[in-house]
Amino acid sequence: MITGIGVDIVNIERVNRLLESSFIERCFTENEISYFEKRKFNAETIAGNFAAKEAFTKAIGTGFIGFDFKSVEVLHDNNDKPYFNFLKEYANITYHLSITHEKEYAVAFVVAENRGV
Repeated sequence: MITGIGVDIVNIERVNRLLESSFIERCFTENEISYFEKRKFNAETIAGNFAAKEAFTKAIGTGFIGFDFKSVEVLHDNNDKPYFNFLKEYANITYHLSITHEKEYAVAFVVAENRGV
């Protein structure tokens, strides 16, 4: 059963401007930063990962209230498919994640599904 849906859109140019600040260190884990390094800190990639974290908070229904950006990592499998790695427990829920981007925007979509336990 679906228990939550979250979607977020991020302006890529805004992320480009934030790269000069402590944005990366505040919002992403070492694993995520390593992935960004491999991608030469591509703003589209970073915007997509940030949108995924925002979409996740919407899917769990909390928004950023009490949410630590680093409690959820956006990682990628061998096929570069994004998935969540949780550094904090988020109930008996399975999360499905999709990220896309084009010239100006990155979009992430998350579906939270009860495991039926």
